[in-house]
Amino acid sequence: MDERMETNKWLWQPHKNGSIYLRLSYRDFEGNRKTFTRALGTKEWPEACRIQDVEFSPIILGYEQGVGAT
Repeated sequence: MDERMETNKWLWQPHKNGSIYLRLSYRDFEGNRKTFTRALGTKEWPEACRIQDVEFSPIILGYEQGVGAT
């Protein structure tokens, strides 16, 4: 049986020239939808992608594998 949870992650910039955010949505083992949102502190897309890849990959991977579920 596959114990991984459904996840969805994306970057978005709600205001032109504003900060870029990372949003991670997932379903826990009970099927409840949870959302994790953080401002990345940058307005530059290449920098936001780097921050997502370097700083948030362990968190995202943990949720995808069911480790981060509470």
